[in-house]
Amino acid sequence: MDWLAGVEPGRPIGEIQYWGHGLPGAVVVGGEAMTSAGLGGPLASKLDGVRLRTGAQSLWWFRTCSTFAGANGQAFAVAWATFFQCDVAGHTHVIGPWQSGLHRLAPGAEPRWSVDEGAVPGAAGRQASSAPWLPNTIHCLQGQVPGGQPGRNRTNLSLSD
Repeated sequence: MDWLAGVEPGRPIGEIQYWGHGLPGAVVVGGEAMTSAGLGGPLASKLDGVRLRTGAQSLWWFRTCSTFAGANGQAFAVAWATFFQCDVAGHTHVIGPWQSGLHRLAPGAEPRWSVDEGAVPGAAGRQASSAPWLPNTIHCLQGQVPGGQPGRNRTNLSLSD
């Protein structure tokens, strides 16, 4: 976060891809699960520095497992888009080479994906692994969220729209 906030501080950030571990409604940062409550937690000052460099044309993409899964994942997406005032993208499934359940949300929009997306039936709290035949799947080598440009003119994006 220090690097994101500090390198070329006068230059806007167009896109951040966070590659790491995630849980429904959280990303793992420094070994700790950070939920939307973390926007006001120990990393708040660092996140504020990054927020000064993001805006309507920015995208924050969580290339992490299950961060947008369930009600907690939807709340995380809304909170993150609101805090940074930029589009956010994330996955509802466990990701690897295939990354399923990719959704994008703009500030002020409501999630349109199901809170059950990616959940393993009958296994409370477990998310399914990604597969090429599942909805909203990309390969890890794809470097862009398909289906449009970021910005406030987008309410939200599900690749199956």
